[in-house]
Amino acid sequence: MMTGFNITNEQDVTDFASVLPKGCVLVVDTLNASAVGIDENGSVGMGLILAGAKRLAQITGGLVVLIHHSGKSEGAGLRGHSSLIGALDCALFVSRKAGRCTWTTDINKGGKSKDGAGVSHTFELDVVTLTDGSASCVVNADARTAAPMPPRLSDALKAFGRVAVLEGDCVPLEAWRAEFYTTSAATTPHAKKQAFQRARDGLVSEGLLVMRGDFYHQATEKPESPTSSGSTAQGGSKRNMSR
Repeated sequence: MMTGFNITNEQDVTDFASVLPKGCVLVVDTLNASAVGIDENGSVGMGLILAGAKRLAQITGGLVVLIHHSGKSEGAGLRGHSSLIGALDCALFVSRKAGRCTWTTDINKGGKSKDGAGVSHTFELDVVTLTDGSASCVVNADARTAAPMPPRLSDALKAFGRVAVLEGDCVPLEAWRAEFYTTSAATTPHAKKQAFQRARDGLVSEGLLVMRGDFYHQATEKPESPTSSGSTAQGGSKRNMSR
């Protein structure tokens, strides 16, 4: 249905729900477009949006999926008031970089899984031609298998993880380096130093780790590079699908 619809208008919600089949999946694309004039950054405005979505779900007995943009900074999560992510049963943070698409329900990467552990997967969009001659696309979940991470990067990332257990989210460079040296296969101090520097630079360039001065922390989103595996929010190349 391409006609205008305001999810915060009680009559619009009632009229729309009356033509929907019971137990349906309703996709609202986008949340912002269905709430024209509402301040999504305020608790009152977001409250009205959430109330409309919940009412649609209650009347139809179905699933309401909201397509919504992330903010300018992906690390900040969904755009708008924080009550949105809190009200969702599930949030799929979807991104596309260099043609590589990923979706995740990992809360540390912008998603949410209320009743289970967060997961991440890759996929591709294959272009198809419809019977009327127009083009669309289908999701291909098995289009690309992530290449295994090189041992040098894997060893450095494991060392990082061991230090992070003790240090927390921000790992000091020296503590990480010392831990890497304890398991490095290199036989000389110089070789260990070079191995660490290469692995460190590799993890940063792949987008797996972020450097801040002499501290490192894990990225909030998996990168598009072949060494990694492939929002509920919405829009552009970064979208979330939420209930």
